[in-house]
Parts: sequence; C-alpha cells; structure tokens
Amino acid sequence: MNAVVESPYPVKGVVTEANLAGVSVNDKPVGVVPGAAAGEHAFSATLPLTRGVDQRVTVSARDFAGNLTSVEWDVILDSNLVIEVITPRDGAELESQGAPMDAPVSVRVPGVEDGDLFTVSLDGCPATSLARTGVVGNGVVTVDGADGAHLLKVIVEDSDGVIQASAETRFSVADMAADPLAVERIRPENGATGVEPNEFIAVYFNKQIDPALLQIEVLETVHGMTYASPADGAEIAKISQVELIEVHRDRALMVGEVSHFPGDRMTAFYPDVDAAYGATIFITVLYDGVELARAFYEVRPLPSFIEGFVLNTLAVPAADVEVAIEKLGLTTITDSAGAFGFGFNLPASRTIPPGRHILTVNPGMKNRNFGTVQKYITVQEGRLNAAPPILLPALSTSIPFQRIVSGDAQILLGDGALELDLSQAELTFPDQRDQGDVHVQVLSIGSLTHAALASARPHWVYCLQPMGVEVSGPVGVQMEIPAHEGSHGYLEYYGDRVVLVGLDPDALMIIPAGVGLLDPETQRVTSEGVVELKRLDYIGYVLMTEAAQPLLEQYANGEIDLRRMISELEKL
Repeated sequence: MNAVVESPYPVKGVVTEANLAGVSVNDKPVGVVPGAAAGEHAFSATLPLTRGVDQRVTVSARDFAGNLTSVEWDVILDSNLVIEVITPRDGAELESQGAPMDAPVSVRVPGVEDGDLFTVSLDGCPATSLARTGVVGNGVVTVDGADGAHLLKVIVEDSDGVIQASAETRFSVADMAADPLAVERIRPENGATGVEPNEFIAVYFNKQIDPALLQIEVLETVHGMTYASPADGAEIAKISQVELIEVHRDRALMVGEVSHFPGDRMTAFYPDVDAAYGATIFITVLYDGVELARAFYEVRPLPSFIEGFVLNTLAVPAADVEVAIEKLGLTTITDSAGAFGFGFNLPASRTIPPGRHILTVNPGMKNRNFGTVQKYITVQEGRLNAAPPILLPALSTSIPFQRIVSGDAQILLGDGALELDLSQAELTFPDQRDQGDVHVQVLSIGSLTHAALASARPHWVYCLQPMGVEVSGPVGVQMEIPAHEGSHGYLEYYGDRVVLVGLDPDALMIIPAGVGLLDPETQRVTSEGVVELKRLDYIGYVLMTEAAQPLLEQYANGEIDLRRMISELEKL
C-alpha cells in the first residue's frame, strides 16, 4: 500500500512495444506519445482519490496480436486536505498575443492550518509562494506566450516543510498574435427573422480588440406601417390609443450607443430608437478602417394587439378579473380601471393570428363575485383591435346556488319564479358532469351581457351561472310574469303567446328558442311546443303584439321550424 498526498493522483510511464494496440489505466483508454527510443510510448493519466479509501491502480498494454501485460499497485490518500484548483481549471486554454504573460492562479484548500504554506510550480520550475487569505491562495505564474501545453503543480506544506497535499492541473496556451482578427459571431444571427424591434446587436471577436479602432455601422430599410413610438417613460400596453404611421426609409443610418465588455472581445450596439416593425437591418463591422463582417436580419412583422375593458352589470369597472383567449393559451388580468390587453409583450412566434376569437371573462368563475361571459372579437392583422365594452354579471350574494340534475321533471329556481322540466333533457356542465350547482338571478335589458336579435330583446331574463351548461333534448319552461308598478294590466296590449329566448352558443347572441303561452290568471308563462335551448345561460321571454300571434301559433303547433319562425319574426 502506497500512501500518497496528491489527488488527482498522476499515473505516468512508458510502454515498450513495437506493435502497440493500446494502453488503459483502470480499464479506461489513455493516449500515448512516441518515447525517446524506438518502440517506446509515453502515457499519463490522473485518478481522483477519496481520503482513506484504498485504490487499486492497473495499467494495461495490449499488442495487435492480443497479448496483454498489466502492472498493478495500491494507493491510499493519506491527507486531510483536498486542493481545489479554481484557476487555471484543468483543460483550460489561455490566449496570448505571442509574448510571455502572467496567468492568475487561485486555489482553495479547506481545513488548512494557519501556518501552512501554499506553493505552485509551472512545468517543473522552482516553486513560488501564493498569498493566503484563509483557505484561499492567489498568485500569478509567468507563461510562455507560444502555443503549447503546461503542467501546474500546487503543494501545501506545514510549518516544518512536510507536504500535506498536492494537486496538478493541465492547461494550454494559444498564441493569437499570428491569427488575423475576425468576427466569430453577430447576434441577432445573420438572416434571422422575427427579431424584436428593440433588440440590441452583439458582436463577438476571436481575440481582444482596441475599442478605439472599432466601428459598427447599422442601417435600416423599411416601407409600410408601424406603431408610433410612445412618449418617453410610457409603455405601449398602458396607452389608450396607439397610432399607426406610414414609414419609408432606405438604408437609413441608425444612431446608437456602443458598449465594450470586459476583455474587449464582445461589443454591443444599442440603438437610440427602436427599429420599425417589418424593417430590414444591415450591419457592417469595421476595424481600423477595414471591413471585418456584414450581416442582416428582419424585424418581426407588425404585431396585432387587443385591448378592452370590463364593467360589472352596475357599470363599475371590474378589476382583478381574468380574461382569456383559451384556444391561443393567452391570459391576462384587468387593471383597476377594468382594462385589459393582449399581444403587448408576445414574441413573434406567438403573435395573435387574424380572424375571430372568443374572449372568456372570468373563466371558471375564478372570481366568485362575478359570473362568466364569452364574447367574440374579430382581429385585424397588424392593428390595435378594440373589443366592445364587456358587461360581467355581478352575482348577488343573497341568492344561494342550487343543485340541478339531468332528468329531473321539476326544478324550481329563484324561489319558484323559474321552473324547468328536464325529464327529457340531459345537461353537461363545464366539468363534464350531468349535474351541478347554479346561481340564478334576473337581469334587466340594460344589464344584458350579450346582444340580442331584434325579435329576441327581452325586458329582463334569468341569468344562470356557471356559463356554458349545455342542454341536449327538449326542455319545459315556466316563468312568473312580473308586475309593472304593482299591476299586470300592461299585458292587455300584447297577445297570448310570447317568444322564449336563450343564448346561441355559436353566435353568442340572444335569439328566439321557442314559444310560451301567457296565463293572466296564474300570471305565468308556460312553454308550448319544442323549446330549443342549447345552453342555460339565459332564459326569458319577449311579449309580442297580435300581428305576431299567428306565426307563434304555427310554431307551437309544429307547422314551422325555429329557423322559419326567427326569419319571419325578424321581418315583423
């Protein structure tokens, strides 16, 4: 057993074999170099050791005929110290300008005593001391600036000169003086597309430069529309109106600030003004008047934005409410004024596509003070698209939620003011269950959260939340007739039949869904014929004059379908 104080432990030797096929140390192949005499091959490797643990070292050599020779011995790390060489790290490559240079050395040795000494030697030369600060030692070694490999050895000795630990690290030097200065990379990459208009330009060099000799020329070409730059200190997402302006520039010079990073191998150009959307940016890098590189990239096309605001049914801004375009995976939160926006901070890869999209306000009733509403918005590409004001029903806390179940023949809601017959209907709640709790309250025409066809504009409706409870099959409906100033006398001006209304989930509009019959004695409306409710979002009725009564009777008797009735009602 060989006690050693060095980790990683160096293994070096020479193999003599005219037909050498390979050398391994502990079954790991190692490289060899020609030795001093014919047939000699020198090898070296290192093995990490664990303090106090026996380590078998096996060096094997094999010839092309398959003959194998091995040498083995045992070592144990007999040291309480482990040296961590911070710089130069093992395998590092240092760059020089051809002349000798000072290479910094930094080591860390936990557990050293106050009197212990750190020394370092380069390529077997006499050792020099490192300055100690606690467990850290720092210093420099002078390295030849020519291309080549070097071995650095660090030793820790106690006050009596006894070696307590040692370690080696290998690094190389690359002489850059003979290499011509070149641009290694420009960012954004040459030919890149979808680059943000406020992106800075970074130039990377193969070696250190003199900043005084560098010139970066940036030109912009653009023809089309772009958003006007906001005033200083303003964010585009916070502006109520963003102006579109027409721009035409051909290789116009962009003014900016150049910053040089430590080591003078990277330089950044920051334009004073953002590039225009859709612009082409041309970059020329010159050094001491000589052109080193050219590149170009494309700024992202004009993005599309959406902005809008949400009010509750009392016309008060609804703050801290989520708004989502679920199919695009976009969400945002309304601010204190109920305002929201989409597209402002999205990368080019996620720009809002043109077309019609559904805005879902308060999805899943995450804010329990409000219901959920869905509205369409049509997005024009490259424009700031304003959504119409969205009314969000504020849920009355005095009205409890009630459980409804598919197949129930009598469901009384709103203290019996609304009665549903679901004996032939199946419900599907947003969570895909066939039953659930609903909140029912009355909304007046001024508080309706959705537009209505001319033939389906009720003075009030029952609003059921959560939104999106789907209905499959016929539904029976009864509703109370409200009094006006304590009387139902106003009914004498209308016919006996009314139009029942509900929400069309495809158009997101309130449309006729069936016909109901007025009963002045019971002061209730009862559905006649088929009621085609697709969802339970809204249930209400519209009073009709005598002119519409024959048409409503035809539908109630099954003589015409719902589409025909709606068409004829719209004409009336």
